[in-house]
Amino acid sequence: ARSQALCIIVRVLHEVASTGRRIHVAAGHNPCRTKPTQVTMTPLLHFENTTIVHQGKVILRDLTLHVSEGQKLLIDGPSGCGKSSLLRALLGFVEITEGTYTYRGQAMTPSQMNAFRQTTGFVPQELDVGSGPISAWTAELMQNETRFHEHLSDLHLDPTLLAKDLQQLSRGERQRLTLALVMSRRPSVFLLDEVTSSLQTDLKQRLADQFAQMTGVTVIAISHDPAWQDHLGFEHCTLDARS
Repeated sequence: ARSQALCIIVRVLHEVASTGRRIHVAAGHNPCRTKPTQVTMTPLLHFENTTIVHQGKVILRDLTLHVSEGQKLLIDGPSGCGKSSLLRALLGFVEITEGTYTYRGQAMTPSQMNAFRQTTGFVPQELDVGSGPISAWTAELMQNETRFHEHLSDLHLDPTLLAKDLQQLSRGERQRLTLALVMSRRPSVFLLDEVTSSLQTDLKQRLADQFAQMTGVTVIAISHDPAWQDHLGFEHCTLDARS
C-alpha cells in the first residue's frame, strides 16, 4: 500500500510571467475567495466559483482560478488560507462540492483526472517515505535511470546515499531525492509545495530559476522562500484569509 501511494505521488509529482504581475485574491466568504482573471484562450486548468472542502470543513469558497499552459504561478497567502488544499484539490485529493473544474476546457471527469495525473509531478510539503532501502524505493519509481542520476548530481546528492535506509534521510535529503525522481519523469505540469524549504540558499535560487525557465511546462508552486517570492519569472496569486 505504501509503495502504491508513493507511485501515485511520484507519477502525479508529474513565456507567460516575465513581469512578476500579482493577481490579488480578495477576502470573502469563509475563509478565502478569488476574483476571476482575464483569459484569452482555453485555460489548462479552470476553477469557476468552486468550494473546496476537507474533512467536512470549507477550506476555500467561491474560488475562480485560471491556469494557462506554460504558466508559472506562485500561490501566496497566510498560513491556513488553503494553499496546500488548493494543490490537492487540483489532483482530486480534496473534495470540490460546488462550482466547476475543467481540464483543457472539458469537465474534470475521473478519466480526465487520470489523464491529468499521468502528466503531473506533485511534490508535497511533507512526504512520509517510510522505511526500507532507498535503492529499492527509487528503482521501483524511476522511469529513466540516467536522468535520475543527472538530477541527483544537480541537487548535490551523492549516489552513495542510495545505499542507505529511507529513515536515515534528513528532511532536505528527502526533498531533493523526491525532486530528482519527479523531475526525471519530465512531467508537463509541476505542483510544488514548499519544495526548497530545507535547502541551502544557493540551491533554492537555482531551483527557482530552473522551474521559472522551463519552456512549455506549467508550474504551480507554494513557497515562502525569497528565491521564489522575488523571482520575476513567476506570476503571483494571493489568497487572503478572512479577517
